[in-house]
Amino acid sequence: MATIAANLKLQPADATEYFRAKGLQVTWSWTDMTRDAHAAAFTVAKATTLDVLSAIRSEVDKAVGEGQTFEAFKKALRPKLQDLGWWGRQEVLDGETGELTTAQLGSNRRLRTIFQTNVQTAYMAGRYKRYLADVENRPYWRYVAILDGRTRPAHRALHGKVWRWDDPIWQVIWPPNGWGCRCRVQALTEAEFRALGVALEDGSQAISTIRVPVNKDGDTMDVQVVRYMDERGQPRTFRPDPGWDYNPGVASQANLDRVMTSKLEQAAPAISQATVRDMAGQPQFGQWLQAPTGAWPLVSVPPADAQSIGAASRIGTLAGTVVRAAGSATVDYAGAQLVIEQGILVRSAGQLIYVLRQGETVSVVRAQASGDSLAVVSVERLTLEQAMVDADIAAAL
Repeated sequence: MATIAANLKLQPADATEYFRAKGLQVTWSWTDMTRDAHAAAFTVAKATTLDVLSAIRSEVDKAVGEGQTFEAFKKALRPKLQDLGWWGRQEVLDGETGELTTAQLGSNRRLRTIFQTNVQTAYMAGRYKRYLADVENRPYWRYVAILDGRTRPAHRALHGKVWRWDDPIWQVIWPPNGWGCRCRVQALTEAEFRALGVALEDGSQAISTIRVPVNKDGDTMDVQVVRYMDERGQPRTFRPDPGWDYNPGVASQANLDRVMTSKLEQAAPAISQATVRDMAGQPQFGQWLQAPTGAWPLVSVPPADAQSIGAASRIGTLAGTVVRAAGSATVDYAGAQLVIEQGILVRSAGQLIYVLRQGETVSVVRAQASGDSLAVVSVERLTLEQAMVDADIAAAL
């Protein structure tokens, strides 16, 4: 059997980074975790002990990083799970009710599901990251289904449709879109897209939410669906499987941000300052600003400054909500670290306010403690006249 890595034609580095950034989460049911939580943590339903979960994760890590076949994965993992007693149908303590119940633990079928789900998700998250880095050359993304007897009709119907890279529809239909989904995405240049002779789809108004059942007990959950017109001009609806209506590459950003912030926190101040400056100058930051999710480690403030307002971290993160609230305003986020390093510090009502005058303009960065983190609440570029209206800023000029 060909490996998933070979089918996707992708080097495993980005997929491995995505997978290794995940923590461990013990759950009874796969639906116990939200979509974003699945992107941030590795879980296997009913693997309710960390030794079982760690054993499975270790072998999945090898499968992702080495492009392993399922047979090699199964051969290595099955005896370990049998030694741990996690195999076959057994009486176990229900993690939700606290009662004894008979449940299917390890089986060859479950191992295949674990393998396909985690490897495919990791590779598609890695592919998303790689495609984002090349949107200037390949801005058109084409949905590609595997067209054989196992392809679901709904997935087949999306085959060949093209949306721009920044179309919101990719937040919902980026593969995988369900258990065993083998779909992928192809990035195209302008010339390649024109050569296809197909229409460019617009998903800006296509997304809505419906509530669907998820088990025999009557539990339900919200699922995002997309509506589009088929080749005959008829309206159709694409509904991912419950819990699969998200883009793992986007959802994982928040977790990767936490990992990066932690690493910056551990580095010497001079190193973390140089690193955030470099990160803000990379194309990936500009792409993140186009569709901001989670948060971005934007600035590194002097430790004493962070301590003065009770902030546990000196790494200031910029939340996507702050960027979206600023809207179309001209904001020099990439220059925020320069304001920290060369500006004048003003403290006001638990905030750090850094002010840097550059000719007739004034740049201002505000940050405040937010739980265990330091949040950048605004980045502004003002005229001198505008700056003088604010007493805190005027005091620094």
